[in-house]
Amino acid sequence: MATTKARYATRKITYLALFTALATILASAKIMPTTSFKLAFGAVPIMYAGMFLGPLSGFFCGFVSDYFGALINSGGGAYLPTIGLAAGLVGMIAGLLYRIPRLNPYLKIVLSFVLTTLICTCFINTLTLWWTYSRASGKSFWVYLGGRVPLQLVNTVINMVLVLSLYHPLRKFVFKKPLRYKDACAAAAEPAAQTVADASSEPPQSQS
Repeated sequence: MATTKARYATRKITYLALFTALATILASAKIMPTTSFKLAFGAVPIMYAGMFLGPLSGFFCGFVSDYFGALINSGGGAYLPTIGLAAGLVGMIAGLLYRIPRLNPYLKIVLSFVLTTLICTCFINTLTLWWTYSRASGKSFWVYLGGRVPLQLVNTVINMVLVLSLYHPLRKFVFKKPLRYKDACAAAAEPAAQTVADASSEPPQSQS
């Protein structure tokens, strides 16, 4: 049993490391169609880490990938930990919503993006950037928010389309088996319990 638990833990840690590395790379490799608009896809692996590995793993993936991404692209600037907090919440919120039973997984993804956009993008990140860079200029938070949100919504929609598009193949071919030992035990117990229930519901056969 201990060996089985260790195998599941190793598998989970491996996927977490892969998601974190991928999120760091995607967060660092930003596409800039214009000087004022950046496309970043780091939220995609962070969302998947939360959904498939759990809320705490999602938070770890988001926070750590943002930290290393900031080190790579800092340009001498100071690291803003609240931006890392927001990145961690992206994975945590996605992981918590994904665990809601009897809710369509695609709806869970859409709700995850709606909540993270409101909490992380519009509030935490915008407030942090305004306080750090624009507050001294006299520009109000609401003016700064109004100028930032439309472009960020474009980036959010693109990330959401990517997560929705890749969910089915990842769920079917990569994460079809539970990554936690107790989840695997629960999944294995369900068919046996159903068999017992079906057997008990059958009417007794009459003897001639």
